[in-house]
Amino acid sequence: MRISYFIRTVLFITVSQTSSLHAQVTLGGQLRTRAEFRNGTGTLRPINNDPAFFLSQRTRLSFG
Repeated sequence: MRISYFIRTVLFITVSQTSSLHAQVTLGGQLRTRAEFRNGTGTLRPINNDPAFFLSQRTRLSFG
């Protein structure tokens, strides 16, 4: 058991010293809000309908 642990440790140290890999992590995101006022755009608004106002949001997270 101790010998296998020793061999794994030596291999890990050897591999970590010989490899020159560099990790690069990027993290990005977007936050988009949109306000909209609907009051019969494109069509005639019926008399009994009230106009509508609302906000919508889109959130995007990117990881590479």
